[in-house]
Amino acid sequence: MSHTQSASNRPYPSKVTTSRLGLFLTLLCSSLTIGHTLTLPAQSQRIPSPGFPIVVPNLELSEKLAEKLIQQVSRDTKTPIANLKITESKYLKFGVCRDIHQGPNPPCTNDRSPGWKAIVTSPNQTFVYYLNADGSQVAQNLIASGATRGVRVSMEAFGWTGAIGPVVFQSSTVRGRNVVRMVLTEDGKITRYQYPAKIAPVLIKTLSPSQLKAFKKSLETQYFPNFNGLSYLPLQASANSPLTTYQGLFSSVRFVDSQKTDLPKSLQQVIQTWESLAFPSRPIVQDETNPKVAKLQQFLKAKQWAKADQETRELLKDLSKVPDSLIQSIDRVWLAESNNRLGLSVQAKIWQESMQKHPKDSQKATDAFRDRVAWKLTQPRKEYDFISSDWLNESEVNYSEKAPIGHLPWAGVSDAEVRSLAAGAGEGCGSCTTDAMQLRNERFYLYLPQLFARVKASIAPKR
Repeated sequence: MSHTQSASNRPYPSKVTTSRLGLFLTLLCSSLTIGHTLTLPAQSQRIPSPGFPIVVPNLELSEKLAEKLIQQVSRDTKTPIANLKITESKYLKFGVCRDIHQGPNPPCTNDRSPGWKAIVTSPNQTFVYYLNADGSQVAQNLIASGATRGVRVSMEAFGWTGAIGPVVFQSSTVRGRNVVRMVLTEDGKITRYQYPAKIAPVLIKTLSPSQLKAFKKSLETQYFPNFNGLSYLPLQASANSPLTTYQGLFSSVRFVDSQKTDLPKSLQQVIQTWESLAFPSRPIVQDETNPKVAKLQQFLKAKQWAKADQETRELLKDLSKVPDSLIQSIDRVWLAESNNRLGLSVQAKIWQESMQKHPKDSQKATDAFRDRVAWKLTQPRKEYDFISSDWLNESEVNYSEKAPIGHLPWAGVSDAEVRSLAAGAGEGCGSCTTDAMQLRNERFYLYLPQLFARVKASIAPKR
């Protein structure tokens, strides 16, 4: 019998019911760390068998608990046991209420019971789980789970660090040596602080009592405390990527701005809600203004997608001379105005996935990317086109808010440029038609690899 079969046939029935899931989702908001984080070695990721036991340093997470956890995760997520790894575990005492409570704030916190919080990864996602001391209850934190494979989820030794009194919520973004802190206080004021202190604190806006109440409610409905103590960082971090910490409801979470689309959906909603309040008219990012993208941002805010697309291509015209900061700024405004559906980092993620499916055939990988972002012609053109191809022309791109994910910005050559080159055929240029065909149809196979290599180096996670 194989190692996996031997483990899966062991009589460890699951004692977790759907009704208990809400209970475990609330444990995080009132947890108290009494141990230390444990990173398990490679051999400890396997289900124990007589010939291959799990080795757990310092006897922190027992073999029996590790086995129960992996088996439960496999059942919950429909993931083969061989594809799951326990990357971290932490021994905690949880505030547990007798009644099951689905929200982030439990009605009571009198009971304190020991248990475990664990991070489990699959090839595509990361899951956050809780176990009680004897492993009879194992439940997934559905809110904090779901980060995609470009993100490393971990439990770090940080928590609420803001003043408990008047502070409702705050965000701190670190880029190099610069820190920008946005603070919302009980009087509804949102104030911007910058360190080193180049400028005095700036009052951004004042929320009405109803707006303040609505924001507090949104943190609860989006289950913000379920992210407490978690970091969502790139597998391979870039020095240019700003690190942001959110703090509120006595909870803290960290993430990298360039990977918002890889975060759990509920955390993405928290980010969108906060940014709509704290940065309603910010130029690009919290601590810089890039004048080169001002026009692009105006087009995007006005939902003039075609003009925004043209402006983006103009900014990226000489790719070899485009600085990383400009690529980052272009991506941020596209993400901000498209609800994280459009932008260079979104496309870069799809590009990497296409390359992984066809690692030895760049043309097939490029075609796969084309199909994913809906740049492929789906119906024959009505008019004769002597340089026709399967790729969309500029006039055929879906310039709308409902465009498929990653559809914009488009990376082709403008129709005007193609027509201009092809028109030279009437002046004795025998190869102009061929040149136009190559310019429009073959550009994708040469330009896209260069474009996403730059994007990957600037803002996208390395996968």
